Amino acid sequence: MKMQEYYGWSLVKHKLSVAYQHAAAWVNRWRGTLSPWLKVLVWGYILIQIVRLFPKYATLFKSLQLSTVVIGVLSMILAVGGLGWVWVGLVRLLGIHLPGPQGLYIYSAANLARYLPGGIWHFAGRVALLKERGGTVSASMWSLGIEQVAVFLSALLVSGLTSVLKLPEVMFVRFLPILVACVFGSSIILAGKCSFWKCNVVWKWVTLFLSYPMFWILYGSAASIFWASLTGWQPISLQDFVNLIGYTSLSWVAGYVVFFVPGGWGIREVVYARLLSASLPQDLANFIPALMRLSQILSEVVCFALATVWNLGDDWKNLRVG
Repeated sequence: MKMQEYYGWSLVKHKLSVAYQHAAAWVNRWRGTLSPWLKVLVWGYILIQIVRLFPKYATLFKSLQLSTVVIGVLSMILAVGGLGWVWVGLVRLLGIHLPGPQGLYIYSAANLARYLPGGIWHFAGRVALLKERGGTVSASMWSLGIEQVAVFLSALLVSGLTSVLKLPEVMFVRFLPILVACVFGSSIILAGKCSFWKCNVVWKWVTLFLSYPMFWILYGSAASIFWASLTGWQPISLQDFVNLIGYTSLSWVAGYVVFFVPGGWGIREVVYARLLSASLPQDLANFIPALMRLSQILSEVVCFALATVWNLGDDWKNLRVG
């Protein structure tokens, strides 16, 4: 189709799509060149740190409170699943009729695909699966682009706000991080659910975008629970709790900025450890990012299993009704 056949909003979308394609081609070309070297450098640094601090890490593993780790993983599952639910709402706002079970299955399956070599299957998988369910390539690409921009900007916003907040040294009660995780996890699910309700379309978009900062608050709350698993639920100040949320989101911003390494592997952990080392012992500062990454992978596997069961159950119910 020629350029002159586009006009108005269609012309704007076409230009943005062309710009995105050029940018993606440039990023993939340089990523293929630099990514292997950056991976060697980053993971080499991490391996050196693990070897150097291995005795302390062994002690930390023994001191972990398993019940608290389970609570942290459950918070992660709530965060990952909630973000997938919001993405389903985003897809439906873009005009693709996507049932909840199928949407969560697509989202969770594509999340696991990010760990495959290449760093593109996370995006290609979603586009392919959405296309199979009647979505256009354009709408599928928009769902990916809007989500990535929203996640990045909300992480930047949360990290910026937490860096300027100066709070009184009020000490948290032991289980308040869990309460915060439950409240914000529920709010994410409700925000995603709003996209299915019959309310004003502007309100739908507003609640959808507000859910992304809530995701980062929930994600950072999970980090505080893992911190508690290492310290035996010692009281944590309100300022330290807020800082932990900011460090978590800021490390992910670093992973997005260093786009030559697919998924920010290693980059986020190194930045996260550096930020934490300002207020925590070095062994704890290195250990918490590793716990966060492992729990995220586990959470994505669990979400995929749950979404698969839900999707199969929904398909079976539709088959019986049909």
